[in-house]
Amino acid sequence: IKTSNYIKFNNNIHNNHRNIHRNVKQNIIIDIDDKPLNQTISNQLSQSEDELSAQDHPILTEDLINNLINKKRSYQSIITERFFQSIDDYQINSKIKSLYKDGYIESNKVLTSKPREKIVILGTGWASYTFLKSIDSTKYDVVVISPRNYFMFTPMLAASAVGTVEFKSICDPIRNVNPFVDYLEATALYVKSESNAVTCQSIKCEGTSCETVDFDVPYDYLIIAVGATTNTYGIKGVKEHCVFLKQIDDASNIRRAIVNCFERANVPELSEKEKRIMLSFVIVGAGPTGVEFTSELRDWIEVEGKKYYSKLLKYVKINLIEAGNYILPI
Repeated sequence: IKTSNYIKFNNNIHNNHRNIHRNVKQNIIIDIDDKPLNQTISNQLSQSEDELSAQDHPILTEDLINNLINKKRSYQSIITERFFQSIDDYQINSKIKSLYKDGYIESNKVLTSKPREKIVILGTGWASYTFLKSIDSTKYDVVVISPRNYFMFTPMLAASAVGTVEFKSICDPIRNVNPFVDYLEATALYVKSESNAVTCQSIKCEGTSCETVDFDVPYDYLIIAVGATTNTYGIKGVKEHCVFLKQIDDASNIRRAIVNCFERANVPELSEKEKRIMLSFVIVGAGPTGVEFTSELRDWIEVEGKKYYSKLLKYVKINLIEAGNYILPI
């Protein structure tokens, strides 16, 4: 996070005439493009209540905080920030490569006599991927813990479910992101905050027998970036009978299921009603993933389906279900 664009403050707010929440401790990160306002808030955070009351500048109220948090950024501002972040990443990577070339780094290990603080990262998603690209491994000992040893480009996951792109095209081994960090294929069970350690579980296999092994990983800094699981909203039968679209394995299962549906519908003994049931596809959720997959499935049916299953296309029906009153445009 760029300190020029963000202010992080830990503010104890008391009952006063400004109508701010009483006795609430807040940790807030605010995106601020307005430099005068940025400086105003910085000054307020370092001053007492009495000093603030005697000044004429804008008061840091709850409404002001909400407006800043919800403030929309221009596309140009976002692109500019991404550009400078790319420059920072390039400079750090160039520094690491030069150290490797000069002999300071050998066999993916950082050779230094100075003790380095240990950073443990849980997860290999977007947050971890971005952090690993920019972290200076010569200053910190970085360990990544995740059951998945690759980063997945999720916007293309729906396309991979129908074969538009291959799975390897949307995956990047986590060791390629930063070769000077250590990766442990394991699942984090719980965090021991009192001893600064993470208890993990890994699977150890010898021949055809496998067993679980628990171990602790100490840390100085812990970054939790494990993402989220698909919410079933407590609906019975969802886990047992539905296919999710969250991981590479899910996309592979969907691709296999689609082909199996067409192959079973092609059996001569089936009636037209049975074929319509077999080729009725239901996508629940009209968010980015649901709408994107609906579009990809329709394109697959119009191209590949027309090529291989032309006589079955009249039985195909795609249903997109959304609880809200609108969906994203396809």
